[in-house]
Amino acid sequence: MVAKKTVRSYRSSFSHSVIVAILSAGIAFEAHSLHSSELDLGVFNKQFEEHSAHVEEAQTSVLKGSDPVNPSQKESEKVLYTQVPLTQGSSGESLDLADANFLEHFQHLFEETTVFGIDQKLVWSDLDTRNFSQPTQEPDTSNAVSEKISSDTKENRKDLETEDPSKKSGLKEVSSDLPKSPETAVAAISEDLEISENISARDPLQGLAFFYKNTSSQSISEKDSSFQGIIFSGSGANSGLGFENLKAPKSGAAVYSDRDIVFENLVKGLSFISCESLEDGSAAGVNIVVTHCGDVTLTDCATGLDLEALRLVKDFSRGGAVFTARNHEVQNNLAGGILSVVGNKGAIVVEKNSAEKSNGGAFACGSFVYSNNENTALWKENQALSGGAISSASDIDIQGNCSAIEFSGNQSLIALGEHIGLTDFVGGGALAAQGTLTLRNNAVVQCVKNTSKTHGGAILAGTVDLNETISEVAFKQNTAALTGGALSANDKVIIANNFGEILFEQNEVRNHGGAIYCGCRSNPKLEQKDSGENINIIGNSGAITFLKNKASVLEVMTQAEDYAGGGALWGHNVLLDSNSGNIQFIGNIGGSTFWIGEYVGGGAILSTDRVTISNNSGDVVFKGNKGQCLAQKYVAPQETAPVESDASSTNKDEKSLNACSHGDHYPPKTVEEEVPPSLLEEHPVVSSTDIRGGGAILAQHIFITDNTGNLRFSGNLGGGEESSTVGDLAIVGGGALLSTNEVNVCSNQNVVFSDNVTSNGCDSGGAILAKKVDISANHSVEFVSNGSGKFGGAVCALNESVNITDNGSAVSFSKNRTRLGGAGVAAPQGSVTICGNQGNIAFKENFVFGSENQRSGGGAIIANSSVNIQDNAGDILFVSNSTGSYGGAIFVGSLVASEGSNPRTLTITGNSGDILFAKNSTQTAASLSEKDSFGGGAIYTQNLKIVKNAGNVSFYGNRAPSGAGVQIADGGTVCLEAFGGDILFEGNINFDGSFNAIHLCGNDSKIVELSAVQDKNIIFQDAITYEENTIRGLPDKDVSPLSAPSLIFNSKPQDDSAQHHEGTIRFSRGVSKIPQIAAIQEGTLALSQNAELWLAGLKQETGSSIVLSAGSILRIFDSQVDSSAPLPTENKEETLVSAGVQINMSSPTPNKDKAVDTPVLADIISITVDLSSFVPEQDGTLPLPPEIIIPKGTKLHSNAIDLKIIDPTNVGYENHALLSSHKDIPLISLKTAEGMTGTPTADASLSNIKIDVSLPSITPATYGHTGVWSESKMEDGRLVVGWQPTGYKLNPEKQGALVLNNLWSHYTDLRALKQEIFAHHTIAQRMELDFSTNVWGSGLGVVEDCQNIGEFDGFKHHLTGYALGLDTQLVEDFLIGGCFSQFFGKTESQSYKAKNDVKSYMGAAYAGILAGPWLIKGAFVYGNINNDLTTDYGTLGISTGSWIGKGFIAGTSIDYRYIVNPRRFISAIVSTVVPFVEAEYVRIDLPEISEQGKEVRTFQKTRFENVAIPFGFALEHAYSRGSRAEVNSVQLAYVFDVYRKGPVSLITLKDAAYSWKSYGVDIPCKAWKARLSNNTEWNSYLSTYLAFNYEWREDLIAYDFNGGIRIIF
Repeated sequence: MVAKKTVRSYRSSFSHSVIVAILSAGIAFEAHSLHSSELDLGVFNKQFEEHSAHVEEAQTSVLKGSDPVNPSQKESEKVLYTQVPLTQGSSGESLDLADANFLEHFQHLFEETTVFGIDQKLVWSDLDTRNFSQPTQEPDTSNAVSEKISSDTKENRKDLETEDPSKKSGLKEVSSDLPKSPETAVAAISEDLEISENISARDPLQGLAFFYKNTSSQSISEKDSSFQGIIFSGSGANSGLGFENLKAPKSGAAVYSDRDIVFENLVKGLSFISCESLEDGSAAGVNIVVTHCGDVTLTDCATGLDLEALRLVKDFSRGGAVFTARNHEVQNNLAGGILSVVGNKGAIVVEKNSAEKSNGGAFACGSFVYSNNENTALWKENQALSGGAISSASDIDIQGNCSAIEFSGNQSLIALGEHIGLTDFVGGGALAAQGTLTLRNNAVVQCVKNTSKTHGGAILAGTVDLNETISEVAFKQNTAALTGGALSANDKVIIANNFGEILFEQNEVRNHGGAIYCGCRSNPKLEQKDSGENINIIGNSGAITFLKNKASVLEVMTQAEDYAGGGALWGHNVLLDSNSGNIQFIGNIGGSTFWIGEYVGGGAILSTDRVTISNNSGDVVFKGNKGQCLAQKYVAPQETAPVESDASSTNKDEKSLNACSHGDHYPPKTVEEEVPPSLLEEHPVVSSTDIRGGGAILAQHIFITDNTGNLRFSGNLGGGEESSTVGDLAIVGGGALLSTNEVNVCSNQNVVFSDNVTSNGCDSGGAILAKKVDISANHSVEFVSNGSGKFGGAVCALNESVNITDNGSAVSFSKNRTRLGGAGVAAPQGSVTICGNQGNIAFKENFVFGSENQRSGGGAIIANSSVNIQDNAGDILFVSNSTGSYGGAIFVGSLVASEGSNPRTLTITGNSGDILFAKNSTQTAASLSEKDSFGGGAIYTQNLKIVKNAGNVSFYGNRAPSGAGVQIADGGTVCLEAFGGDILFEGNINFDGSFNAIHLCGNDSKIVELSAVQDKNIIFQDAITYEENTIRGLPDKDVSPLSAPSLIFNSKPQDDSAQHHEGTIRFSRGVSKIPQIAAIQEGTLALSQNAELWLAGLKQETGSSIVLSAGSILRIFDSQVDSSAPLPTENKEETLVSAGVQINMSSPTPNKDKAVDTPVLADIISITVDLSSFVPEQDGTLPLPPEIIIPKGTKLHSNAIDLKIIDPTNVGYENHALLSSHKDIPLISLKTAEGMTGTPTADASLSNIKIDVSLPSITPATYGHTGVWSESKMEDGRLVVGWQPTGYKLNPEKQGALVLNNLWSHYTDLRALKQEIFAHHTIAQRMELDFSTNVWGSGLGVVEDCQNIGEFDGFKHHLTGYALGLDTQLVEDFLIGGCFSQFFGKTESQSYKAKNDVKSYMGAAYAGILAGPWLIKGAFVYGNINNDLTTDYGTLGISTGSWIGKGFIAGTSIDYRYIVNPRRFISAIVSTVVPFVEAEYVRIDLPEISEQGKEVRTFQKTRFENVAIPFGFALEHAYSRGSRAEVNSVQLAYVFDVYRKGPVSLITLKDAAYSWKSYGVDIPCKAWKARLSNNTEWNSYLSTYLAFNYEWREDLIAYDFNGGIRIIF
């Protein structure tokens, strides 16, 4: 059966390639660790050559009786390898275990390194010796029996080998009553020396098929690199080796070697099936190598080793149902314990192996290498305490494999118990390594449905290194109880430089890290010594996806646990850097509604310190992840450890909070809400320091920087549920991101946060919640449709600031929502800064729900201390934002009424684009107890500063109960400056229907400055209102009120370098009552028609102007003026003093002892009245003159006022109602009134004021009525001036030339149709179709441009339309036909805003006669033209008029056709020369016209007639081929208008009673015309045509084009 021989060979079956394979897989020699990327054969070659230098000589002699090779011999001696060819396997089914020699022909036992040669498939099977011994509980004593047998008979072995074979066969048989236990068996055998020699060569306890026992006295050393052990080497295509159903009590049931085992070149494969050991492995050795084999099948093996009883469950080298590789003698794993599966060509199946009470369901080793294998590998349904498939006390290296590797259904069975705690390093459903687990440069790797009852559903390792994969790596549906649904690592997880897709899908863990956990298990709260990242996902070009992983899914907890969650990743520091492939976190869950703890959440990522996402060029997506929800149950009291005292508990809460935040937290004071008692009973508060949420990420620090790919956070859910309750100090929320310190989103390309939600009533930050948030230097940023239950529908910084700065493109917050404040951005304890952004900034349709019983504010932004919007380059939009109580767009302040009154300021300055607040609103009306506190349709703040902006600042259509535009809190100030654009308040409406620009609350808020630079305006179309009319800012009693104003209009610069303000402050509508003493220092204070401005005093300084319009009122009132401040009087030596007493200046108390001087509250030196504002009402009533009203009992400071009448729009003299007839015109009215409620009346004391009137001069540029102004006079407090009209000067825009020019345009339209008829339908080519009938259709276009000629206005005319016609030859060479057409177009004035829209209908009849070379043709075209005229006169209004014009054109032409001799060369270009002459007559009638609207005119009817004689020639080229005939023609003509009657119309301007004759533009009578045409007959039934006509006259260009199709019958 076995031919045994010993040979010396240079190359034994244990070939050089095996060693290379081992080295390349990373096996260590003399502490050198070589990897595939670092392969250096020098280390091996040097050692190998030292041991085999002299083996090159072939030795064929057989050594008999010599000693085995001594490993301790000198390196220069030759190494001997015993070669044993195997010819057949063995079966133990027929063996009698009671026979002492039952292993004689079954087991191969050797004491020297042996190479077994195999050339066919051999199987050892069906032997069970487990009953020979029960496994020992001590790992080393289990080998004592074998060692004893070997030592006792060592001296006899040489004799046994040289003994005659016949003697061997004559040995006594072992008695049938031989004890079954090995101890008694050895004792019995020792009594009989004859059989002891045989038994010593066979061991029924292990290595039933192959047993290698090293007999050397020298143990394996760390320096010994020579090979010792068993080599199974296949040769030939049929070589294979199998072990089936071999079961033994000790390690290595089938194969045992106390040195190394090598399986190589087994083409038909290697198999271990249903083998079992009660200790370690079916095959056990110091190192095991499987290389260059075919299919490897390792199934249904088991080990009965009980590490729990031995207290060795953490020894990952023990167990292994199939292979166990460990060194018993040397603790340094570099000297042994390596299990290598390298370079195999067949499939590897490792299935249903079991190590129920030990580690490594299939393999247990010191380190494991799986490298360079070419076919698929499957580890399926294996189980063990740790490492369901493989366990390693050091590293696991899986690299360079070409085909798929799958770990599925493997289980780690170890669970929490008396000796296993939460922090023990155990688990690994498929793989467990106490060192580094490397997956490198593999094709496909899949870990599916592996489970662990502790850590690492698929993998448990100190470090996991996944890199350089070229295809998919997938972890799917793995589960763990404690940490890492897929991977759990102590030190680091590295996913780097992968080219293929990495997928973590539906992995689940009860506690931490749904897909990956990496961190310290002893105390996850503590920072690790190494501050670097411990989860690194870097440099990957393939996609990485975390899909539907779950963490912290317990429903009932027995104790509280912090730092739980991380649906995909859990780590101390997490880094996603420099990935070019897309990274996606989708549908991961990091928590449940039942979890109890203080730092819980992170739907995708939970980090105890820092998360960094940087430098990624691929997209990074977080979608549909769900963070921790608040607990709804108490910790089960009957299962909980004793609760600490209140003091210790409080101290623990504070320490825990500080640990996670690295600083103090100051959660905002919120509005106190009553929680129903039933809700408190059902869902009690668990902790007052809960930190929960982060639908995508929960960490202490979050940095998202320098990513060039798109970043998208979409549909993530963080925070609590609707029914949850939390304590006052809870920090809950962050629909996408939750950080207890800062979130930095900086220098990225495109960032989008959409549909992220944290919906509990105490949750904040629908997208981002942090202590501080920085969003800066990104290209574009968008927050859309995010929502929260408390603050920050999109972004919330609970303690400090939100900074949105230096972004390069658009920043958008739209459709975000929340309940309390800041649907876009919230900083309830800090500030908001929006600064230095280069693109547009938009806050649109953000919504704060609010309620009638709860304060809320800031539809777009809420901040406690300040909002600063500064130095942004693009437009800034706040549109359609809404809130409950305060600030539809922006609220700066506190929602807690009792909170301190620190200054709150909104600053908008230095911005380059336009700023718009439009359609923002508050929804809740103020209650009676808070009458004016709710409001601010656009803005609610204490201090408002809008200055130095380059664009317009507009407030349009905002709504609120008060302060529809802006509301200012008590004690606040307003400073507005129109710098580079206007500031406008228009259409801002309070709930009561009143228009309100700014509302100031309390009795101390005020406007400090309203200024505009030159040519800029601050325009109040809406009124300014105050809650209290107490006069603000009265000076000390020794200072005159007018000398210390509290309101400045157009402030003067303090020095020459400062900005002058010479623009206009305009109040355009409503009544603005400002209880402040004001001064206008420069520029203009203007009141538009019917506007009213009430002031407590007004001082006008030199160089400024006050412009009043008709119906406007400037009123000075004296209500609640404190008399402790003196008023200026005529007698400066006398002062009115009444300390602390409020007086009514209209009822002064006379002093009988001395005269009381008249006080002065208005110091006005000049008034300007806008003449153009005296526009009559609809019924023709003239408006009232502007009024100046002062308090009764006071006077104007000066008895002289300069009154200037101006006409700023140059239309003042177009006021027909005012100036068309002689009348006395009141220009201004001076009155007095008592208090704020008194009726203004004329006061005789004001009639003595001297008013110098300056009237507007009439210049050549002045149009309208002319006349003479008379001297002014005072009548009943009114200044009256007389007007005597002398004439009217017509503005050229009213000349009406466009109406008359339309007649020429109609002529061009009629002629265009006539020219089509002459060019296509009455030509010789058509006449040659005898007795045919044609139906045709065409499209036409006309363009005409006439410049201004002299004083006459030119025009531009455009027209398009279509025509349909039919013609026939009744007799030969005689054609008649007709057509219908419709045109649409317009005619516009060259100089003015006047346009006439045209829609015309035309009909035509035509005929032609062909007589030899003569062609006579004629046409008659009639038109009915509808006209709609619109004239825009700007401020004067618009007039319209409509009429129908009628006209016709008749023309005839005579052509002579000269055919060019075809023999001439020119005939190739011109076949026919056609001279012609035409006669043409046109007549167009204009009916009488009456306009509607403003400045209406009437036009008398008139007519336009013209007779023209065109003559010239045409050059034709005819071409025919088959049924196709084509004629191309070029025509040139000169036109002379022999008669013309131009239109002249008498036009009347009704309101001015002025008439004049108007003429159309004088078109020159001479013209040149050219035409290009093509007529093609494609066959006897179809023809097409095209033509372009061009006409040139001096100052006029016209051209038309036509094209059509003709069907021939």
